Amino acid sequence: MLNRGFIAIVVVIAISLVAVLMVSTAWYFNQHQYDSVDSFEECAKAVGQVLAIYPGQCTINGKTFIENVNVNLNLNANSNINTNADITTVDTSDWLTYENEEYGISFQYPNNWGVVKVTNNDYRNDERSYYEGQGVNITFENSTKPNIRLSSSDYRDFVALTSYNGGANLAQECSTPGVIEDYSYCVNKTVAGQNTFDRLRFDAPECSPMFIRESWLNIDHSIYKGLIISSILFTDGGWDCTSNDTQAWDSVTDSELRRLINRNNLTEEESALLQGMDKIIETFRFL
Repeated sequence: MLNRGFIAIVVVIAISLVAVLMVSTAWYFNQHQYDSVDSFEECAKAVGQVLAIYPGQCTINGKTFIENVNVNLNLNANSNINTNADITTVDTSDWLTYENEEYGISFQYPNNWGVVKVTNNDYRNDERSYYEGQGVNITFENSTKPNIRLSSSDYRDFVALTSYNGGANLAQECSTPGVIEDYSYCVNKTVAGQNTFDRLRFDAPECSPMFIRESWLNIDHSIYKGLIISSILFTDGGWDCTSNDTQAWDSVTDSELRRLINRNNLTEEESALLQGMDKIIETFRFL
């Protein structure tokens, strides 16, 4: 017969092993139960901490997810969009013409924008991989917001274009012409004889709300294969960077986007930049 003391020891050891197994299982489950979380929405539904900022941020198990705010702003499609808005036409008789034979481009611009500045950029060895490739920035002495960028075919901006392959029909990038969608408004446009687009889109890097107007072109150059005509429009529409109320942001963004599209209640600077871009796009040509 087994000694009662020995049996007691066996029972204690067995209970201890079961307890250790249960604790280990609970610890493992606690450490790995959220391993499959791979989005802000899943994190928010779990027990992650959601920061009350915009866009929202959720942290769980040492992983941080940023809320995707690119919701569809297609509110009744083209409602209240006046594509033939009445605007005050500025006198362009004293505007200047810029020509660059090296890059084979020409365009007109307001004389109060000052001297044209050309900066060559080679980003091949730059640590900021987003800027890989070679580029040229054409800016203006008295107005830093409009610019023209030439880029090599391996420049990240152009690689990101789904239809860009050196000579492609860039109008394809305007997937829903004339409709506000994903914080942007895009129309097809012919610029310098090419089918492309004229787009106004929203961006808010580091909570600095702005709209960017841009048009893309292909160019025939030994180095540079793509070109962007763009300008930044800062607005003061009332975005609250401390809020995670996406509906409020959507409402403000939609309102400001429609205001700029319709060119209603523009500031003097907004009017000058929009009309300056109109003229550059209208007069841009390849030599």
